[in-house]
Amino acid sequence: MTGCFADAAVGRDGARARLSRAALERLCDGHFPGDPIVPGAYVAGVMADLGGMVADGRALSQVERCTFLAPVRPADGLVAIASAPERDAEDLVVGVEVLDGERCLARGRFRFA
Repeated sequence: MTGCFADAAVGRDGARARLSRAALERLCDGHFPGDPIVPGAYVAGVMADLGGMVADGRALSQVERCTFLAPVRPADGLVAIASAPERDAEDLVVGVEVLDGERCLARGRFRFA
């Protein structure tokens, strides 16, 4: 899924990735013609991928929550932001949001073992 990131900056405090409009448009070919919407499963996968980058490459073990607040459409300026990982027992938990400017389109919480 990382092929949809135009660029990504990962650090100890989290990560920020700009999503590639071209990659999202290709994904939406034939999907809601005239009003393309990025499939929710793909958006969740993108968020999990970015979360995994800040979770030291650990494997995804659980999607604790994934909420869509608005349709995600291919557009310039879409970014995904992952928080710094929190330790919970042996796992790392990462929160991730997909934003269009200041507006949050989706948010999730992912557990990595």
